[in-house]
Amino acid sequence: EKLVRNAKKIDCSPHLGRQLEKGLTADWVAWRISTFDYLMALNNLSCRSLDNISQYPVFPWILDNVSGSSLDVTNPNEYRDLGLNLALLGEESKAKLYKRSAEFHDMNENEQFHLGSHYSNQGVIFQYLMRTYPFFEAYVKLFSGLDDPNRMFHSIQESLVSIKQEPSDIRELIPEFFLVPEVYINPVSYTHLRAHETSLHLVCRLLLEKKKKKK
Repeated sequence: EKLVRNAKKIDCSPHLGRQLEKGLTADWVAWRISTFDYLMALNNLSCRSLDNISQYPVFPWILDNVSGSSLDVTNPNEYRDLGLNLALLGEESKAKLYKRSAEFHDMNENEQFHLGSHYSNQGVIFQYLMRTYPFFEAYVKLFSGLDDPNRMFHSIQESLVSIKQEPSDIRELIPEFFLVPEVYINPVSYTHLRAHETSLHLVCRLLLEKKKKKK
């Protein structure tokens, strides 16, 4: 905890950052700090903060498959290869990415790109936290209303499927995924937001107030 508190006070100096990182890594390897605290400290060393929505802490997707009803935590195949970008995890996504790269030869050099989106931005943060205050209001303001429910975060399983199919979906996670259960639950206070749970995942169903009044 002392190391994490100190990491939050750093001035983002590269030299100081490297020195702190070495100490943090040693403590993490020796089980003196948790993986969560280690990742938070690394984010702080990178000048990412919960106080800055444009530089929000980034946590990686850890699991590679959540399609079953149970998870064998001792099976290495259940976990993501952290050495790969999200766009390279699924065969379908990887094939699309390679195809796009092959088409670069017909494009102007200034128009060439690999990934057309970012692993973390305001939209991603608001999508993940839109079930909590005040991020719901910020989400509505950013997107000028409620987005299509199918494009919103409503299922860990379906999010992983999307990642493996679309190279444009490279959204990494945020600390709240491992800390704040409210990100998975639609609050009753939002009368235009309803949810029901299945045995596998939470399904979010958005209903606009004007549609309810028509009924």
